[in-house]
Amino acid sequence: MNIDDLHRLFPECSDFQIVRVPSSQKDVIRAVRDGQAVAIKIFRRISGDEDRVQRELAAVEKLRSEFVPRVFSSGQ
Repeated sequence: MNIDDLHRLFPECSDFQIVRVPSSQKDVIRAVRDGQAVAIKIFRRISGDEDRVQRELAAVEKLRSEFVPRVFSSGQ
C-alpha cells in the first residue's frame, strides 16, 4: 500500500501517514477527513480470517465510546 493507492481508495481523506505498527494482519494509516484525524485500518487477506475481522468491526461499532474509533465504512 502506498500513498497514491490511499488517495485513490479514500478520496475524502488527506495527509496520509503510515503508522508503523508491527503486525502481519493489518496496516494502519493516519489521515485527515473533514478536518478531523482518522485512522484507516487495512486488513491483509488471510484465509479463514474473515470471521475475526467481522467480529472486530461489530465490537467496535457496538462500543460507541469516545475512546474507541468510530467505523465510517468497511468493505472489500
